[in-house]
Amino acid sequence: MALLDDILVWATDELKPWQSDAVRRLFQSIELSDVDFHELMQMLKASKGLQVDEGIPVPVPVPLSVAHLPTTNPLGRPVVLQALHTLTNVNRLAEGQRLTFLPSGITVIYGDNGSGKSGYSRVVKSACRARVKDEPVLPNARMHELLHETPQATFVAMKDGVSVDVLWRDGQPAPKELASVAILDTRCARAYTDQEGELIFAPWGLDVVENMARVVFPRLDRELKAELDALAVSDAAFADLKVGDTAVARFLITLSPRTTDEAAILTATFVEGDRERLDVLTAALVEKSPLEKAKAIREEALRLTGVVDVLTGLAALVSEAEVFRFAEIDLALTVAVASEELAATQLRGNNELLDGTGAEVWRRLFSAAQEFIVAHDHPIEPGRPCPLCQTPLSDVAAGRLERFAAYVAKEASTRAYAQRLVHQSNFEALRDLELRAQIDRTTLEHLEAQEAGWTEKLNRFELELQARRAWMINAGSTSHDWVSPPAIHLALLDLPHRLVELLKQSAATLDAVREPSTREAMQKEAAELKARQALALRRDALLQLLAAMRTRQLLTACLVDVKTKPVSDKAGLL
Repeated sequence: MALLDDILVWATDELKPWQSDAVRRLFQSIELSDVDFHELMQMLKASKGLQVDEGIPVPVPVPLSVAHLPTTNPLGRPVVLQALHTLTNVNRLAEGQRLTFLPSGITVIYGDNGSGKSGYSRVVKSACRARVKDEPVLPNARMHELLHETPQATFVAMKDGVSVDVLWRDGQPAPKELASVAILDTRCARAYTDQEGELIFAPWGLDVVENMARVVFPRLDRELKAELDALAVSDAAFADLKVGDTAVARFLITLSPRTTDEAAILTATFVEGDRERLDVLTAALVEKSPLEKAKAIREEALRLTGVVDVLTGLAALVSEAEVFRFAEIDLALTVAVASEELAATQLRGNNELLDGTGAEVWRRLFSAAQEFIVAHDHPIEPGRPCPLCQTPLSDVAAGRLERFAAYVAKEASTRAYAQRLVHQSNFEALRDLELRAQIDRTTLEHLEAQEAGWTEKLNRFELELQARRAWMINAGSTSHDWVSPPAIHLALLDLPHRLVELLKQSAATLDAVREPSTREAMQKEAAELKARQALALRRDALLQLLAAMRTRQLLTACLVDVKTKPVSDKAGLL
């Protein structure tokens, strides 16, 4: 078995896992099936990093090992078959029969066709690790109740001078006790003639190595080359972009399987800002009167800046900061009124005064009386007429009026009065605000042309301003709840802001385009942007080309692994 040992070492140390798997398959079956070749191709491609059939797992290589080969007795004593008996569920062979073998010489078994000779042979070949196992051992097809039973038999073998019974069951690993028994028939050995015409037999295993070079590798090589021939790898679709001194041209010229998708996507990216810049450059480069055009563009930018200022100003009138300010005014009045009510309660004392004395309405009444007194010089003294009822004042009445005057002059009452004036003036001003943008029709049509639906955004914006104002007025007069004001969305400012920046950029570009050196730089920038724009439209094709280039590279690498010369040389050496 020295040859098999050499082949095992070769398969283990020199071959790749998938190649060793192929050797194993050849040892177990003389001819590989289409399924075998398909799985070997999958393993080969996977070993190079090629993606195989999506959703179908790649077979894991099972390299050749001792378990796949017959063995020799370490003491040099052969294992000799003595008998085969107790066959169960094997074809239509009668159970309870015993087949005896001579310990030396030849045992001849003969009989009519269909007498069972081949049935015994299949059992022996399966149990003794024969070269070919493509003859399955089947149960008796005429006995349906036994079709699910497993065929089995018992061998009697002489090992180290002792007879032992060895059980074999179909579908289980062959008994290791019989691993060194060689099976030779017309299906297990290949015959050929030497140069002298003498018939000889190739040692078992040598044909495996030869078949790797004669059959397995050539077929895989043909299939790989067919894939390569069918793989379209051409950059002709990008020929127009490889002309000129642009980053895109340099990128395409150096395109290779090592180029990453990320680099390709970055080079082929063309965003809205790029398009706007290209439009600015293109317009500037073809303009006949850049100075006059720049002036007109700046006037347009000024008009749109006015729109931004108007909208921003409207939002500021009912902004979060204004909500906070009005809430502070409302809170200050609430505190002042509470202080005033406390002072009025103290003024009334033990209910000796009319209800409402000291309150706001009463204060206005008394303040008017005070103004009358001052204007007509009618001091409040006992015996003098009352400024209201004209009746002479008693000592008690005069003292009471003096007390009222002191109350009105007190801080709490004065502060409440002043806070009412502040509250009233601010909320009246809030009610009178004009919360409409009043944008001229020409500008409005221009903005709508730039962004369909912008006018609707403006209408919603104005309604949001008015809703915020109504909420603030209600909070200041009724609810006094200043939490969670209605939202105001300023997204409509994005368009005029962006247009103003573009117009400023266009004007600056028109100013600069008159300089020859600057114009040349602009032309180069425009060429770069145009090339990137064109490549962006073909980005998917670019990524497909890169994928094909990588596939070609990996398929070519696969071809290296199916070169027959190293295997042929090994066969000759063996």
